[in-house]
Amino acid sequence: MRAMKMMQAVVLAVAAVGSVWASPTNKFDLNNDGKVDGRDASQLMTMLQYLGPTGSMPAMPGAAEDLSGDGQLSLADWREFTRYASVVGAYPDALFDVAIQWGQPNGVNGADKFAIAQAVAAGRGGSYSMRFDFNADGRVDMKDWMAFVSHAQKAYPAVLLDADGNGAVNGKDLDRFAQMIDARSYDPAQDLNGDGLMNAADWRIVVQLANLVSQKAVFDVDGTSGVSQAVVSAADSRKIAVSLQGLSVGFQTSIRYDLNGDGLVLQADWGEWVRWATMVYKKPDMVLDVNGDGFVNSGDMMMVNSAIGQFPVQIQFDVNGDGVVNASDAALIAMRIVMGPAQLIAGDVNRDGCVNSADLAMVQSAQGAMSSMPLYDPDLDVAMNGYIGPDDLNVVSMNMGRCR
Repeated sequence: MRAMKMMQAVVLAVAAVGSVWASPTNKFDLNNDGKVDGRDASQLMTMLQYLGPTGSMPAMPGAAEDLSGDGQLSLADWREFTRYASVVGAYPDALFDVAIQWGQPNGVNGADKFAIAQAVAAGRGGSYSMRFDFNADGRVDMKDWMAFVSHAQKAYPAVLLDADGNGAVNGKDLDRFAQMIDARSYDPAQDLNGDGLMNAADWRIVVQLANLVSQKAVFDVDGTSGVSQAVVSAADSRKIAVSLQGLSVGFQTSIRYDLNGDGLVLQADWGEWVRWATMVYKKPDMVLDVNGDGFVNSGDMMMVNSAIGQFPVQIQFDVNGDGVVNASDAALIAMRIVMGPAQLIAGDVNRDGCVNSADLAMVQSAQGAMSSMPLYDPDLDVAMNGYIGPDDLNVVSMNMGRCR
């Protein structure tokens, strides 16, 4: 009891200081720095953090933190702040930037996600921390988690997908989601629909977000990305084929190979891989090199011809992704042998057929990234020296405006 009184005295003393800094034009800008952000939420929590959902204490006259104006410091003041941040003022980052570093807001990131997930998990056990009660209803529960997820899906999808928190989104992150779902385990930080379960519904959201952040991550299944952005190669093609082939003999295959995000793992997911590799990523050789020797040649032609008419269908030889192996697949390889490999213009990093300002912006965004860093993307390392820097910008600039 004595300790609580001492704590309240400290809080009230701080409140008197807080009233000095409040902005005269916006009462929610508690530190009077011209904006409403996580620092204002932290200042408010300095006053309220020791109060439970029903607790209160008298506010000093004119205390900035008495946002409800009732002369008390309580959940009502936090409710006023959350309403302003999320609805009226549209500053949701002020709510969700909970892991402010050195007193400075740094945007919503993985540290915030994991802190929120931990608080929600504790809330399910009866604990309460007002800072994480984003709807100010007196509880920290899945509603608060979903308030964060709903905002992050629109503003920070990469934060939701970065399961290991290393700053990169690659196949290993999606592997973690799949492992939780396959094992029917649970991690609140990976529950993307807030139903308290990890299942195919979450995986559908994972694929949807990955298609916004990094489509390569969906197909990066061989675990070789390291700490960098997703890397896709012929090795992924072979692993996808082997994993989906098991369906034909009754093997259960990981949700990881639901590549189109429909919640089901079917041989049709091979068609999704073929479509993406050939039409979107524009590296058909990853599919056409069926024997994995690094070349598309007569050896691949012979293997496809030998698989025509076989049952069950040998997925890896279905190089056009239509569900059957026939003369059309052999014809694609024959055409590739005659025509040679598809040529991309150096600097066309988004593979749309032209080098333009979009390519330049992508390379600029990763400047300074080395192969050992999360921001490194080998597709942006057009100089192929393990470092994204001026050399890569020079290549893009020299080819600016060229189209194939």
